[in-house]
Amino acid sequence: MPSTDSYHLKCSSCGAVNRVPNQKIGAAPKCAKCAAHLSANEAVPIIVNDASWESEVKSSSLPTVVEVWGANCGVCTTYSAKVDEMARHFYGKARVLKLDAGVNPRTASLYQIRGVPTLLIFKGGKFDRALVGAQPEEVVRGALGL
Repeated sequence: MPSTDSYHLKCSSCGAVNRVPNQKIGAAPKCAKCAAHLSANEAVPIIVNDASWESEVKSSSLPTVVEVWGANCGVCTTYSAKVDEMARHFYGKARVLKLDAGVNPRTASLYQIRGVPTLLIFKGGKFDRALVGAQPEEVVRGALGL
C-alpha cells in the first residue's frame, strides 16, 4: 500500500486547510484556494475517523501520534491546544492526528481505549504503545523517537 504521509496546513490568509504531501515539505507550498505561501507554523492535526484510519495511520512511514479524545472530556478540551502545538513542533518529523472516540467506536474499541485523552503511538504504520492521560510534549517526543 503506498504511503499517504501528509500534513495539514491552515492558510493564515483565507483559513483553508491544505493537505501537503511529505515530499513537498521543503518546497514552500502554497494554498490551493488563495495561493498564499503556507508555513510550518500553520500545521494542524489531521482529523481521522473509522473510515480513514487505515489510509491515514497504518500506511504511514512516519512516526505518528493519534490523540483519542471525547466531546464530554474537560481535560481533552484543554489538552487540544497542546496537541495543536505538537503538530507545529513535529512538522516534517512526525504526524499528529485526532480521533473522536465517541463518534468512532470501532477504532476506539480496537485499541481498547478505556479513558480519554489517550495518545496512540505508531511507528512504521504499526502500533507501538498507548500513553494514557494528557502527556507533556517531551514524553510524546520520546515515545515517537524524535
